[in-house]
Amino acid sequence: MFKRLLICIIPILILVSGCGIQKADTMTIRINWISGNCDLCIREPNGREFWVIDRLSTNGVFSPDAQNGGAETWTLNAKHADGDYTPLARSFDYTGPFTLAVIYNGMKTSITTSIKAGETIVSTDFLVSR
Repeated sequence: MFKRLLICIIPILILVSGCGIQKADTMTIRINWISGNCDLCIREPNGREFWVIDRLSTNGVFSPDAQNGGAETWTLNAKHADGDYTPLARSFDYTGPFTLAVIYNGMKTSITTSIKAGETIVSTDFLVSR
């Protein structure tokens, strides 16, 4: 009897201890390339895609559009929808090294790869909560 009670109480304690005030997720996505025109895009949980030229998305804000190399970023708003966010990037006229970096809740992940003119790179989804 005692062993069964203990097994039932431990998951409840774990559940209750996780019910405090939680900090909202944070995320910044950045692309870097050497020359030419590449654009950053974010696919939000509702399935809509927003590009850097939109300047704003439903749940975040873009940096200015860089049209001859450089960097572009998108930053998640403090108040945002829960769900999957998918970074995308398109090269219009640039072929060469390309870096996609994601800073999610303070942890940075990046990949440097090659991109070809006309190609779109789709990243993995990031599950974000409030």
